[in-house]
Amino acid sequence: MSNRAFCERVQPIEGAMDLLIAAGFSQQKVTNADGVEEDFLVFNKENVPSVESLTVSLEFGIGDVFGLVVPELPSVHTSTL
Repeated sequence: MSNRAFCERVQPIEGAMDLLIAAGFSQQKVTNADGVEEDFLVFNKENVPSVESLTVSLEFGIGDVFGLVVPELPSVHTSTL
């Protein structure tokens, strides 16, 4: 996690790591191209039981982490009258 953009723009945000972990990422040591072991965030779909659970986690995570109100999307109901 030595990527400059990540260190400057993502890591300083309170709760950003929690949100990424809730979204299915895990912190792992990986050997880079230079043979040096570094920490990386790696996405693993097994960390997310379903798309629906990921959507719910992100909706609640964004609101909780950033103090935002996540708008509810309008539903379209059709009538067969």
